[in-house]
Amino acid sequence: MTQEITYTEVNGYKTPDLALPNDGLGKEIDIGVWGQRRLDYLKSTNVSYIPNC
Repeated sequence: MTQEITYTEVNGYKTPDLALPNDGLGKEIDIGVWGQRRLDYLKSTNVSYIPNC
């Protein structure tokens, strides 16, 4: 199985155009009790980067 890799040039550097396959996970993932506690902690401490929240 061969795939053609395309590149985009930015400031003289070529970077590959990569994409993750859509595996049907959707947007909601169960993170469990400890993941939820960690997310609550990050929200309460004003962390600047919290993905998908």
